[in-house]
Parts: sequence; C-alpha cells; structure tokens
Amino acid sequence: MGLLDDLKRQAEQLQAHRSAQARGFSESVLQVDEAMHHAFLYLNDLTKQLNVLNLPSPRTFDLEPGVRFEGMRLTDFFIDFRKKLVEDRERYDHINLTFQQKSSQTIQVRKELPPNIARFEANLRAAGAVFEVNEVRNVRHMVTHADFTIQCVLRAGIRITPDYESCSLRFTLRNIERLGGFALVFAAEEITDPLLEDCARYIMGEPNQFRALGRFVSLAPGA
Repeated sequence: MGLLDDLKRQAEQLQAHRSAQARGFSESVLQVDEAMHHAFLYLNDLTKQLNVLNLPSPRTFDLEPGVRFEGMRLTDFFIDFRKKLVEDRERYDHINLTFQQKSSQTIQVRKELPPNIARFEANLRAAGAVFEVNEVRNVRHMVTHADFTIQCVLRAGIRITPDYESCSLRFTLRNIERLGGFALVFAAEEITDPLLEDCARYIMGEPNQFRALGRFVSLAPGA
C-alpha cells in the first residue's frame, strides 16, 4: 500500500468519525430542544395556576439573627424564554421563571457603626431583599447609625439553560428553599411530567424528590 492509499484511508476514517459526531450532536440538539419545550409548556401552565391560587409559602428565611421572613405567599409568577440559532434553526437559549415570596410585613432594624451598617446592607442586597435605609449623622456629619426598613419580599426564580453538547438541562434556582442559589443538572431524557411535577412541588414547598434527582452544582460567589 502506497503513501497516497494510506493517506486516503486516514482521511476516510476521519471523515466517518466527524460524520458520526455531527449526527450525534444533531440528535442531542433535537432531544434537548424538545426537553426545553416540554419544560416550558409545563411551567407556563403552572405559572397561570399559581398566580390564581396565591398559595401560602411554608418556608421561613433568616437573613440574620432576629431578621426572619415568614408568613409569606407565592405571588407574581412570570415566565419567558429566548431562542438562538443552532444548526440553522431557532432553538431554546434559556427559560426564565420568576416569582416572589412575600407578605405585607415590614421589619425595622437599626445598625450602628459604619462596618456593621455596610455588612448588613451588603447581606440584604445579596439576598435580593427590598429595603430602604436612613443614615443618621451627628454634628460632625459622621454616621452614628442607620435605620433599615425591610419589606418581607424575596425575589425567587428558576433559569433553565440547555447544554447541547452533553444532552442535558441545567436548572439554576435562587431564593426558593433557602437564600442564595445553586444548580441541578438533568439529562434531557429525564425531563418528564413526573420530574416537572416534583419541580412544581419544590416551588410550592411540598414534599418532593426534585433535588435528589438532579446532579447538584454549587454556584461561584456572585454567579
């Protein structure tokens, strides 16, 4: 076998490998996009029902010792999505489901000393809390204390993003069962009605297996 025959054989093997990869990616794209669409249809219907029901939230959230959010209801559900071009077709780029856990309660907190004031305000902002702050200064215009008026409102949500390479979906959850966020990854084939029902129960604070079924991914600070 001559040099050209050997090169031809190598080229044919490489082309066959690339064709197989392309077919595999195309199948993954189709499966993931269908899973995203299934999730959107289910959650879109869920938001309509939950906006009518205005269910109570069984959860409490401690922002700091003595600063507890409780007695809240699940309100203001909203869902939307964006698409992008993948393999010459519009495919899902992400789905956003947002809502609020809130009550009419307000909490008054006084903090003294600038470092304590700054730390407390940073914690409130990191939690996505809704608040007003009034700084009180002395005759030398130095801050002596700050009065915070905190509304019992937490903005919560789920962002679903596709990974067409790994044939999976990533659910990033924030301020639902606890302050802050984390992500769960599911294979596209796992996006079934029973799983989405567990997701709905997770949102409502009912017993569920949603977290146990996904692959947990911690989020970097500020992500």
